[in-house]
Order: sequence, then structure tokens, then C-alpha cells
Amino acid sequence: MQQLRHYARVMQRWLLLMLLGILICSGATFGISKFILRPVYQATALIQVNGPLIPTNTSTGGNDIFSDQALAVGYSVLITSTDVLQTVTQKVPGVSLTQLQSAVSASPQASTQIIEVRAQANNPLLAADIANTVVRVFIQVQVDKVAASLKSQDAKISQDLLTTNAAIGQIQSQLTALQKSGAPPDAIARENNTLATYQANYSTLLTSQQKIQLQENQANNALIVAQTATPPDQLSSPHILLNTIIAATLGLLLMIVLALLLDWLDSSIQTPEDVVRLAQLEPLGSVPFSKRPLLLANIADPSEANDEAIEQTFTAMAIGTSFSALHHGQHVLLVTGLRMGAGVTTTATNLAISLARSGKRVLLVDANLHRPSLHEIFHCPNTGGFTNSLTDGYQSFGGTMQPQLNFWRTSIPNLWLLPVGSTATHMQIVQYLQRLRALTDRLLGKTQNMLSMVSTDTVDIIIFDAPVLNEGVDAIALASVTDYSILVVDAGKERNETVTKAGAAFQELGSPMLGVVVNRQTARHRPYFYIDDRNQKTVPARKAALEEPIDALLTAQTVWSNTLLASSQTSQRDGSTGQALTDGGAYNPPVAITPSTRAPLRNRRLSSLGSGALGLEHYNGENPK
Repeated sequence: MQQLRHYARVMQRWLLLMLLGILICSGATFGISKFILRPVYQATALIQVNGPLIPTNTSTGGNDIFSDQALAVGYSVLITSTDVLQTVTQKVPGVSLTQLQSAVSASPQASTQIIEVRAQANNPLLAADIANTVVRVFIQVQVDKVAASLKSQDAKISQDLLTTNAAIGQIQSQLTALQKSGAPPDAIARENNTLATYQANYSTLLTSQQKIQLQENQANNALIVAQTATPPDQLSSPHILLNTIIAATLGLLLMIVLALLLDWLDSSIQTPEDVVRLAQLEPLGSVPFSKRPLLLANIADPSEANDEAIEQTFTAMAIGTSFSALHHGQHVLLVTGLRMGAGVTTTATNLAISLARSGKRVLLVDANLHRPSLHEIFHCPNTGGFTNSLTDGYQSFGGTMQPQLNFWRTSIPNLWLLPVGSTATHMQIVQYLQRLRALTDRLLGKTQNMLSMVSTDTVDIIIFDAPVLNEGVDAIALASVTDYSILVVDAGKERNETVTKAGAAFQELGSPMLGVVVNRQTARHRPYFYIDDRNQKTVPARKAALEEPIDALLTAQTVWSNTLLASSQTSQRDGSTGQALTDGGAYNPPVAITPSTRAPLRNRRLSSLGSGALGLEHYNGENPK
């Protein structure tokens, strides 16, 4: 039953495609049959077999019917013989022997003595004329053949009659002479016997001649025209209606096969079930499609309420089992996507609001340096922001973070916003990883003087609204300083292989996937059907980081660049091309890091670690976060 429901949904989803295929197939067939194929008319004439042309000595009875049926089979083959059709070409002008061979056919009607002769032509009158001519010529040819044979026999018998009659006259003369001369009785008796023999032969020859004449009369009646052909009123071919129905049926079958094939090939992530079964990652949840996806509607328009479905979805995410690891301690989250338009900023904003409403102290950081938008969403100035904090250094904050938190406070309790700042035009986060780690540690109270800081100076969770992965290395760089990553995918627009590679990349960086958010899910999005749920495993929530975080960063960035290059060549179900987007020239994503550029960056990272500026003197190979 589940399979039937699935196939019914597939048919419903591709209904327009199926109707289009049926329309194209049937329309093309109708047009070809109506306007391109030449019309063909078929006329039919009937021949009745009344016996053999030369009667045999068998007695009449029931067997004669079967004999006539057998004769009809043989005659139907002779009708299309070359000598018959050649004679027809002489009687029907404008028709060649080749045309007749393809246009004329004959066959006996089942269990009858009737032969059906069919003739096809583009003109109904010509078709009837050909059929009638073929019938007449065939009968005449057969009768002429028999008549010629009978005439030859009659001529021989006539000659034999003349010879026998002359012999009889001579013998009679001799017998008269013997009687007059008084010949012996034995001689007269022998002569009488000879005369009787000749007279008997003569009688036999006369009988044979009479039989031949009778056969000639019977041959004229052995084959008769039972029905003459008349010009047909309807086309024999093409059968426009029948051809159109067959084409529509075949088009329907073809479209069904195509729909099932497309459904089988479509392994994009559409539901949280696909995240588990195809990408083998943990699903954080699915966000339904909404015209009001933000939970900040009351800021822009106090009279407009939030979308209840969106609010319930993110509330469930914030208090669900996926966030259970965040209920204790301080954590840094990275929210990113695979490509532009996935809804990363909206997801990060709604998560931050939901976590703040649950009682967590949340700092939302706009780390999308080249497309910042959080300051517009929260209607706050874009000053003293994220990039300013990195370029000026955390020393400018003084001994406490409270003044900065007060400056970043939003109208939502427990939620602070760190906008991108005013110096983000050509900045790259990878150059400020040390200061970024120091900033997050200070905000979370993980610095060496955190005992001297009051609880109001720190936050529980930091959420980075990061750029998407196909816009450069910033998202990968941020992953090296975060505890968990959240990947946002637009339902039906990302292939499972791409999502799996993204999860593996973050896992290697020590920022494993906390979950995948399937965004803008609608009723038409269904889980992938053609997979065995047995032995399905997901990537574990945590994994030990590599011994060298900067190596993981550089390796993952290189691998991800190759992944994006390959995935951009694969078209998605809704027409997405996967091409990297830019902001009109203001930003060009950095090129992939090569082995020649890897070493300087790695040495810079190691030297900063050795300086102890970030409190990592005792780094022992574990994730320093």
C-alpha cells in the first residue's frame, strides 16, 4: 500500500509532464497521419471457386467442398503472380508492375470457397478498377490455360478419329472383297475382329472428344466473379483515430517510465528522513515554507504576528534532543549553507531568538562579511561590530565585556547582536583566527581571569551567521573556532553527496555537524523511496579534532573547493546550477589554498600558538576550543 501511495504521488507530481508528453505524442501522430501520410483506399472483389478447371473422375459429394477450399488456397497465390499482374498493367494505365505487387493481395476466406482480392490505391476509383481488372484477368488467364490444353487434346483426338475412320473404311472394303471371292471363313472372321476393334476405338475417341467439349464448358464456370469491387467511401489507411489513440497510450507509458526514472534519480535532500538515509547525518529539523519566515515580524510591523508554524518549528529545535548538548556549558555554533539563497541568515536569527526565549544568553554574530544583513533585520547601527572587534583586538574592551554587551543588546531578552561592522569590505577571517578565538573565549568566560568576571559579562551560546560554503574560505575558517556546525539546505535543491561531503569536512575541522536544517519544505517534498533502511548509520555528534587545526582548515578548504566545482556542474531538480555568486564585483572569493601557500599559513598558525597569546600553551592535540 505504501508503494502504491508513493507511485500515486509521483504520478501526481509529474502530472503536467505526463499530460504534455501525451499531448505531444498524440498531436504529432495526428498531424503526420492527417497531413503527411498519403491516403490509401482499399477495394475488394470476390471470386467463387466451383470446382477444378478440369474435372476429375471422383464422385461428387461432401469432399468436393474441401477440394474447392484447397483450390481456393492455391488460386489465392496465383492471383498475385507476375504473368497476371503484368497483364493488368496493360489494361490499367499509369500503374506499374512494382506498384501492383505492393498494392494487390489475395487470400481465401476462412472455411469458404471464396477468394478475397484486395487492391489499394490513393484514389478510390483506381482501387476498384485494379481489383476488378485483376479478377477478370486471373479468371481469363486460368480459363485460357485450360482451353489451350483442351484444344490441343481435341485436335489430337480429331486427327485420331480421321485416321481410325479411314482405317475402318479400308477394312470394310477388304471384308467385302473377301466375301465376294469366297475366302475361307477364318480369314473373314479375322477381318471382322479387326473391324470391330477399329470401330470400338472410334467410339472411344468420340466419347473423349465429347468429354473435352464438356470440360471446356465447365472450365468457363469453375471460377466466377462473386462480387465486383466498388469504390470505397472510407480510408483504409492511415487510421487517424486509431493511430492517435495508440500514440497517446504509448506516450502515457513513456511518461510514466520517465517520471519513475526521474523520481529514482532525484536523490536530493527533501526531508529530515533524507538527511539520515541519504546523507547519513543528524537532522536538526525541517522548516516549512512560509511567506513570513522570520520570528521578528513584530519589529517591522507590530500588527503582524509571527508565523505559528515557523515559531513552533524553531522552538522545538531549541528544546529538542539535538540541542541537549548545549543545555550545559558554553558553546559556539556555526550556521552556514551550501549555496546562496538557502536561508542561512533567517535560520540563524530564528535559532538565536528561540534559544534566547528558552533562557539561554545568546550572542548572534553577523560573520557574513560581504553580504551582511542582520543589522537591517534588527534595525540597529552597523558600527562597533565583528570586524572592528577583530581588527582592534579584544584589548580595546578593557577589563570587562559588559559595556560591549550593553552596546550589542537587542529588544529581545537574553539576545545580543554583534553586527558585521564597518571594515568588512576586503577582510578575510582566516587572517584573524587568533583574535577570533580570544574574542569567543572572553565572551564565554573561558579566559584566565574569568573568575573575576561576573555572570552578566558572558553569554551561553555564540551563533555565527556565516557565509555559504561556495563563497570562499570564511565559513571553513570559522569552523575551526566553533564547537558545532549547523548546515542549512533548501529542500530539494542539494544532492545528498554534497551534503555528506560538507558534513565530513566540518567533522575533520573539529566542528561536527550538530544537525542539518531542511528549509522551505512543502507538501510536495517526500523522502527518497528507493533505499533500504537497514544498516543506515549517521555520523556521530562529536569526534576528536585533528592534531593540527590549521592543517584541517587548509585541507578541508581545498577539498571543499573541489567539491563545489564538481557540484556546480550537476543540475538540481529545480534548475539550480550551483554556480558561486558574487556581490557584483565587491568580493571575489579567495582561490583554493595550494601546497605552496599552505606552509606559510601553517607556520603563522603554529607561531601564534607557541606565543601563548590565546592561552593555548598547554595544547596537547585535543580540540583547543
